[in-house]
Amino acid sequence: MSDNDPKVIMTFSDRVAAETAASHLQSEGIEAHVWADDAGAAFPQLGASRGVKLVVPAADAARAQLLLARVEDGDDEDSRPGGMENTDDA
Repeated sequence: MSDNDPKVIMTFSDRVAAETAASHLQSEGIEAHVWADDAGAAFPQLGASRGVKLVVPAADAARAQLLLARVEDGDDEDSRPGGMENTDDA
């Protein structure tokens, strides 16, 4: 795996929570993207069944997970993204 290859670091139950987490990572200088099989948000219920994935470059995965863990633990003053689940890919 190359350092630039995409790596799924978390799976969310909805797009809004995933976008919130991606925004937080982007504010920290990490390129983050949301992948969802929900027909471009036209059918959000599809995301609930398959999950909405948060993806970062492999080289940034550990730092991104640490930043999100701090938010989840309340160690970060930013608003906490909801619906976060760890993935087996992480």
